[in-house]
This record gives sequence, C-alpha cells and structure tokens, in this order.
Amino acid sequence: MGEWSYFKPEKRGFYLSILIPGSLVDEESHLRDKTFKVGLIGRAAAVFRVDEVCVYRDLYGVTDQSRSVNLIASILRYMETPPHLKRKLMGLKPELRYAGILPPLRLPSHTPPKRIDEAISGEVREAVVERGGGECYVDAGFDKPVRLIGASPPSGSRVTVRIIVDKGEVYCKLIDPSKLRFYWSFQVSTPDKPLKDILEDYRSRGLVIATSKYGDPIELLIDELSSKLLSSKSLAVAFGSPREGLREIAGRQGFKLRDYVDYIVNTIPEQGTYTVRTEEAVYATLAILNLISSARYG
Repeated sequence: MGEWSYFKPEKRGFYLSILIPGSLVDEESHLRDKTFKVGLIGRAAAVFRVDEVCVYRDLYGVTDQSRSVNLIASILRYMETPPHLKRKLMGLKPELRYAGILPPLRLPSHTPPKRIDEAISGEVREAVVERGGGECYVDAGFDKPVRLIGASPPSGSRVTVRIIVDKGEVYCKLIDPSKLRFYWSFQVSTPDKPLKDILEDYRSRGLVIATSKYGDPIELLIDELSSKLLSSKSLAVAFGSPREGLREIAGRQGFKLRDYVDYIVNTIPEQGTYTVRTEEAVYATLAILNLISSARYG
C-alpha cells in the first residue's frame, strides 16, 4: 500500500485519444469472447496512459450499432472504475456477466481501500456521493464516509476528491482530475455521428492520425511526428474495424480519409499476416507513440 501512494506516472504533454470501432466485437459470437477482446483495449489504454477511448459507429447509416457500442463502453467503464466503487456505480448488468476475466488495471485512480486513520492529507481518490444536501458525505474507499466541503453533488455521483487531514479530522474537497500533474485514468465517449464529423472535431483540437496498412511507414515519419507532438495539445489516433480499414470505412461513408486527418500511418510495416486485428494495431501503435513522446518530453 505504501508504494501505491507514490505511484504517479508522468502526464503527457498532450491529451491522447484513441478511436475504436463499434464493430470491434462483432466477429465474436460469445459474450465471454467479446469481453476478453474489450479487456485488451482497456488494458492498452491504461498501460499507455490514454486519456480517452472514443467508441465510434463505423457502420453509421448502415445498421444500428447501439448494442455493440454500449457493450464496449460499459465494459471499458467497468474496467476504469476503481474496485471499491464498482458495485455502487456499475451494479449488476447482463453485459458484465464475464467481468471476472477482465485484467485488473491498477490505475493511479484505483487507490486501495484503507482505514480512515490511515488517511494522508493531500492524497487524491475517486469517490461516490453517499449523501447530498447540507452535510455531504462520500465513499472514498475508507472504512467510514468522508465529509465533502464546499460542494454538494447529487447522491450517487462519482467525484474526484483531495483528502484533507486537519487536527485529527478527515474531510475532502472536489478537484478536477484533468488538472492533476500526473496521469490519473481514462474516460469513455460514444459519439452518435459519422466518422467524418468525429475526425473533424478532433482535428479542430489538435493532431489526428489514422492507422492503415496503406499508410506511410512509421519509420519515415518519426522525426516529423516527434516535432509535431511538442506543439500539439491533443492527439487522436483512429483504428479500423476487423472487416474494414479506415480507408474503406471513409469511402463507404462518402469522404476521403486523407482530407480529415493529418497523417495516415502504417505502424506495422511489412506485416507477416494478411490482416492485423484492431487490438493488435492498438498495442503496436501506442507502443511506438509512447516511445516517440517519451523521448521528446523525457
């Protein structure tokens, strides 16, 4: 437990998002296999300090992907939720039937439960509001509720708090996790709009990279990407589906991929298999980007 309190991985100099297709799990017939595949994505997001996982509808206008998108989002949110809050925030849901096979993330936000007399002033914890109103209390993973001062969110709300220990009294205040100086966790988004519009949104904020076996080999772009990342506030990396690459998805949706991204990159040049699975591309791409950004910001 002592080591955990000092686990504060360095925060990137830019906001990192990955775009995952809703059809990620469509080729799997059993919920257990779907759960396992999403678990790989969640684990990659945590390992490589991703700030946001966006689940997009790659079959927008063709079929209703709500079920697949909601399944992926629900499993990812379950993984991201601290263990001591899972039951209160997630409850028992049919789509989480095989949650037991998911790998633990042990994110900085997954602080372990402990006694109230072990509270450390200044520590940050995820919490759920147990009682609102005049006297607001939260479950922050201690054996007793902690009084929240300065705000009164609705009961059942998830909040991020900073613990304060003053003259033997333990209370807490709300904080914005995006303001923390170290990596904390990732969030999940599910925009209900075409990929073109989603890419436009991300490009208005910063750099956008599309991954494709038809893209430029990553080794030719390392120096340029490294330089770009120094001045970019955000980076979004888009991945294709098990059946269609991003170029094919864009063509079917009526736009040219290169018009809506800054780079189309092949992060697995000279691949030894005819296709690369989405989850495999995620690991390969994030590992390379992690090396590039660490070298520039380290």
